[in-house]
Amino acid sequence: MKKPSFGALLAREFIGMKKMLRAYIIMCLLIIPLPFIILLSFRHGNLGTLIPEDVHWVFLGMDGYNLKLFAIMGGAMITMGSSENMTPDISAKWDHFRRSTPVTHARMALSKMTSQGIFSLAGIALSLLSLWLMDLALGVEFSAADAGLAIGTVAALTLFSVLAMLFVTFFRSVDKGMIAMLGVIMVVTFILLFDKEAPRVPNEEKLEQAMQFAAKAQDICTELLPFLPLILIGTLALGFVALTLLYKRRER
Repeated sequence: MKKPSFGALLAREFIGMKKMLRAYIIMCLLIIPLPFIILLSFRHGNLGTLIPEDVHWVFLGMDGYNLKLFAIMGGAMITMGSSENMTPDISAKWDHFRRSTPVTHARMALSKMTSQGIFSLAGIALSLLSLWLMDLALGVEFSAADAGLAIGTVAALTLFSVLAMLFVTFFRSVDKGMIAMLGVIMVVTFILLFDKEAPRVPNEEKLEQAMQFAAKAQDICTELLPFLPLILIGTLALGFVALTLLYKRRER
């Protein structure tokens, strides 16, 4: 028997997500220019005249930090594209496909994680390019903190994408799987942001807090930058192992 082609499995992934991939590309093309348009409007358009200059930081962030985040998300969102291809694997056609395809569970899971890795690399490239262009527009230098912020965002979205794959496969339902993933996101967000002992501060102190938060975030991104590729690879490796076990469990 001829050895099954891994390239064919990978091609199946991209063929299955063809429609959603078009949608993600269109969304990226629409969202990436938005922070540049906002910056242009603040400098030379209506936003700059309608909003008092002393509160520009609320919309732009300190030194354009919010615009940087906006630019990063515009490019990094394509990372989630791979998770959109889980519907065929929970349909009735899946059993017919598995019976007619002499491929191990590990190779099936590897094709999923390989496609996810490709999307993650695309997300890193787009987010770094968008952030570099934003730095040029802001008149600041592209720094290691910027690179860490972009790659860290893609690593987080990769984790959410892998979780979506696992939850959809486990529950055999896109709706239940995505609800479970959103539940995880809400719990993590609540833990990170909720602080019942945080004192209420007057509006004049919020600027200083924003500056401190931006500086702290940049320091964390700079420190994590050498480890982010390993975190990204580890996420894909754990996803590969978990998805392989789920495939085996499903066909028992």
